[in-house]
Formats: sequence, C-alpha cells, structure tokens
Amino acid sequence: MMATKSFLREACADQRGAVAIIVAVAMVALIGVAAVVIDISYIYNVRRQLQNATDQSALAGAGNVYQGTGIATANSYSATTGNKNVAPGITVTMVSGYPMLRCLSSLNLPCSGSPSANAVTVMQTATVPTFFARIFGKDTVTITVQATAAAAGNQPKPYNIVLIIDTTGSMDTNDGYCNGSTRTRIACAKLGGQQLLKGMYPSMDKVSLMTFPGVSSATKSMHHDCFSSEPTSVAYNASPTYSIISLANDYKSSDTATTLVTGSNIVKAFGGGASGCTQGMGTPGGQGTYFADAITAAQAELAANTSTGVQAVMILLSDGDAGATLAKVGTAKYDDQCAQAVTAANAAKAASTNTWIYAVAYSAPTSGGCSTDSPAITPCNTMKAIASSDAKFFASGGSCTSTVNNVSDLVTIFARIQSSLTSPRLVPDNTT
Repeated sequence: MMATKSFLREACADQRGAVAIIVAVAMVALIGVAAVVIDISYIYNVRRQLQNATDQSALAGAGNVYQGTGIATANSYSATTGNKNVAPGITVTMVSGYPMLRCLSSLNLPCSGSPSANAVTVMQTATVPTFFARIFGKDTVTITVQATAAAAGNQPKPYNIVLIIDTTGSMDTNDGYCNGSTRTRIACAKLGGQQLLKGMYPSMDKVSLMTFPGVSSATKSMHHDCFSSEPTSVAYNASPTYSIISLANDYKSSDTATTLVTGSNIVKAFGGGASGCTQGMGTPGGQGTYFADAITAAQAELAANTSTGVQAVMILLSDGDAGATLAKVGTAKYDDQCAQAVTAANAAKAASTNTWIYAVAYSAPTSGGCSTDSPAITPCNTMKAIASSDAKFFASGGSCTSTVNNVSDLVTIFARIQSSLTSPRLVPDNTT
C-alpha cells in the first residue's frame, strides 16, 4: 500500500513533459501571432505608400486638367513602373479606365476640354507578397486604392489683383464665340470678370479695376453706376484717371458663397448688379489704344497696398495694338508704344512686389499693328512679352494663339486664370 502511494506521488509530481508540450503549443501560437502582425504591418505600410502615390498622381493630373494633359500627367506621377512615384519591390498597375477625367458639378469649377472635366480620379492596385501567411497558403495580398482631386480650390496665398480692361471702340465689335453665344467683346469681358470674382476668396483676396483709355475722375463712376451714360474719356497726355475701383473684397459675402454681391461696385462694373443694374462698364473710346501708363498705374496701386505674404497680380485684357495718335499721347510717349508697354510690364515684374502679369490677347493681330514701333513688333507678340511667362499668356479670337493654354473662349480663360491662382485639392471619391 505504501509503495502504491509513493508511486502516485511521484507520478503526479513529474509534470515536466506536460509543461514542455504546453510551452511548445504556446510558442507556435505566439509565432503565428507575430507572423500575422508582421505581415499586416508590412501590408499596411505598402497601402499607405500606395495611397500617398495615388494622391500625388491625382493632384498632379488635376493641376493640368485644364491644359488638356491631366491623364498623361497623372500617369507620369503614378506608382507604376518607370514613373515618378514607383514603389520599389512592389508590382503596381493602374486599374483599367484610370486615370479618369470627371466633371463634378458640386465643385463650382468650370468643366472644359474633351472630355469636359474639372477633376481627375486615379485608381491603382498592388500585389503585395507575404512573409509568413504563405505558410497557410496566402502568398500575396491585393491592395486597391483611389484618389480624386479637383482642378483647383485651395488657397495657397492671398492676392491683390488689378484687372486692366481695354474699353476702346474695338471692344464694341462682336465676339462670335463667347460662352457659346455671340456678344460684344466688352460684354464677354464682363462675363469673364464675373467668372473670376466667383472663384476668389474675399477673406484673403482683393480685386480692383482699371480701364483704358482713362477717364475724368468726375465721371469714372459711370462705369458702374447702373446708368447708360458713358464716362468721359481723356487723352493719354492729359492726366486721365485709370483707376475705376480701388482694391476691395466686397464682391462676395463669404469664401463659400457661390453668388456675387450685387451691390458691390466691381460686381456692378462687370454687369453683375441687381435687376436694372446689369449695364456695367462701357466703351467710351475716342482716344485710340495706349496702355503703358495703365500698366504703370496698376503697379503703383499694387505697390501702395503691398504686405507680407500677399502676391501682387495684374491681368491685362487687350488686343495689344497700341498706336494712339500724337495728339492723344504727346511727343514724349508717341514712339514705340507697344515696346513702352512691355517695358512697363517688365518693371512691374522686377519690382519688390514681384508682380505676376497675366496677358489676355483679345483678337490680337499677328502681323502689322503697333504702328509707332521700330523695330517692328506685332500686337500678339507684345501681349506675349507682357505676360510673366508662357503659362500666364492666353489668347482669344483671331490667329494669335498660346502654345501652353489651349482655350480661346474668353469666359473660360478667366476661369483658367482664377483656377491657376488656387491649387488642386483632394476631394472625397464620391463627390458628384
């Protein structure tokens, strides 16, 4: 009996084999958990890289959607082989049908091009190898991500913008392609101005208006006072007033507003007043075309209102054909009137304000013109030289064209200028 008890005590006390089994099983479980964690962590890291690359691809494509190269640019910034965001060791492909151009109505941005678009969606997929899951027969995991970016909308910096509008007699002629209808050039310019204002941010951006020929200070308000009378134009050599409306931000009630404030003078000048107040600025003309002094006056206003972090911007709309008579400009300013305008523009670009100048050549001749200039220069080339860069030169009507901006409708041009003053931004993929 005593021997039996002793045997049982020894048997119960000797559990070393059982512990070893339990430890072995636990180790397998722990290794399995660690393996899963490592695979999941790696897959998550790859997904994050792929999402970043897809975001960058969409943003890059959206930045060029209005230039007609949105898809090509998005592809070049993708993570697929040979492109700028390639992921080493990972096989990435673009999902069929992407990058995709989209026209999203909720963005309050114009859709243009073919197909008509204001956004880009990119969808990429990657095959990710596993390290430990293959033990259980899972050699790879497929990840698919997408991103949508709007052509513009972010507020990269505040702007002070001076619009210089040609109001000579030639602006009363018809533009046969203005937002799909036939309108006078000045009517089309006013629609374009409204388009620009709708996209700006009054909390940050101020806009002013200048016209040429200049007018008398006593009558300049006739460009926005809702009556049909024209302001009195003044010869270029008789100290005219170019500034119609000084820098202001009352054109919208808020940054998110989708309509203009009808009581704002600059809105009224662009024909956006309330019922019975849609006449806007007129075309007093009578002095010929000379715009060097208007550029200088615009730069003076920008310089007087400069502040840290605010970008000075000038937008000039004209046919570029300066050549006012001697009686209108005087001896000192008669020669080389187009070259004078280029000189004035270069001075603005080189000033401490580092002014950006957008030039919109409106039916600018590509031969002849600029009658007082020697050596000869065409109105089209004058406007190109005035612009800060090729990207800031636009052309509407006639044979004068831009090699960078492939749009000629004036309203769309103003929309393009507005979008270029903002930045592409990511939007939810279900945006409509």
